[in-house]
Amino acid sequence: MGNHRYAVEERDACAIIAFVDKRGRSSHATIVQTVDALRKMGHRSGDINGEGDGCGISTDIPREIWSRRLAAEDLSPYLAESKNFFVGHFFLPADIKSEADHILPRLRELFAAGGVELLMEVTGKTRDDELGPRARKEAPLFWQVAGLIGDRDRQQAARKLFDLQIELEREFPRLHIGSLSLDSVIFKLLGVPDLLPRVFPELMDADFRSVIALGHSRYSTNTLPTVERSQPFSVLGHNGEINTIERLRVTGRALGLEPVPGGSDSQDLNRIIDGLVNRFGLDIIEALEMVFPAIHSEVKHYAPEIQEVYSFYRWFFPSSAQGPAAVVGRHGNTCLGSVDALGLRPLWFGESDYAYFLSSEKGVVDLEHTMSDPRPLAPGEKIAISGGRGMPAEVLDYAGYQKRLVNLQATRTRTRKYLTSLYRQLPTGTRKEATTRDEPVIAMPPANLLAAFGWQ
Repeated sequence: MGNHRYAVEERDACAIIAFVDKRGRSSHATIVQTVDALRKMGHRSGDINGEGDGCGISTDIPREIWSRRLAAEDLSPYLAESKNFFVGHFFLPADIKSEADHILPRLRELFAAGGVELLMEVTGKTRDDELGPRARKEAPLFWQVAGLIGDRDRQQAARKLFDLQIELEREFPRLHIGSLSLDSVIFKLLGVPDLLPRVFPELMDADFRSVIALGHSRYSTNTLPTVERSQPFSVLGHNGEINTIERLRVTGRALGLEPVPGGSDSQDLNRIIDGLVNRFGLDIIEALEMVFPAIHSEVKHYAPEIQEVYSFYRWFFPSSAQGPAAVVGRHGNTCLGSVDALGLRPLWFGESDYAYFLSSEKGVVDLEHTMSDPRPLAPGEKIAISGGRGMPAEVLDYAGYQKRLVNLQATRTRTRKYLTSLYRQLPTGTRKEATTRDEPVIAMPPANLLAAFGWQ
């Protein structure tokens, strides 16, 4: 009985989930299914005094809702459909929300100085009384903004938003920017998944539709639960931990990617992937593969063109993110899943009659709706799902994923020259030749002998 009691009370780890509608249909059902999946995996989330450690959901920008809001302000509702329309979700933690009358005007000034036009704002549209006592006391002020960014090139516009986010955090280190994007928005809270639509009522609006949705429910291990550390972040939802976090941060700094002020390992991992995409123009599938590389000993069995890709990745961004970890991510119209090389955190890929999904557990979709038995990703394996409104989803298994990496590398000669210029070349090692018979040249020990003593 004692063993049974402990098994019932056991908590596993964070819950992660991602849905992509197979036919590119934007629907409210995607939101409902994501929250329901987190609810089913409630045993994976932690709690203190009955309150959850935190959860969140990432969705497409709800353009119908913003069109309605713009129309109510006598602005053209069609602005919400512009390719340069963005939405930002900001959280002012409890210890600074009393300073909102000072902070918000300054944030508006920084937006204007960055050439970004704010169209409208929504402040405090939450039902904090639904939260538990601890979470209610620590509830942040929720500030939503929508606007237009002048760059016609979406990649440049996304980079400008990323740079603006860094600048805002530099001036207000306690400010938490949940999302600032041309494509997605993020809602998060300190509590259990059931609370998401109750605290954020727009999630219950039938006009809130999405093709892609990510969800996360947190089990806090080495950091205290806060809204700022609840996930998903701008790109990733993460299960596990990064046990090489200082190496990751040092490598990021070498590229000019500063960690999030006071951020967790997951936040800094997210920041580096976000920076690789927005600062260096990498495709999201390249950035994830660079940070979570394939199993090194397996690479030598790949085709030469794939080995060349991994050789460059390992040089440019040395292996810095070792878990155990499993992640789901989203950038633009691409959804991704990955298990790191250790393979100690589960991630399942499955297909239902309406969507593809990635999940910590295979049973989040009812059996009668699954097309086949979900399969677990192997250590180091990745999968990408491309989708979007009106676009049938395309799945890239790991073989297709690697083929895409080779194609991207082949078309990136100019980028590669730019990337290589970031690092100063190390001096070439020289070897002193023996000048007399009394100075023998010491041969390199054989590889198997080095391996026996733990050297590579």
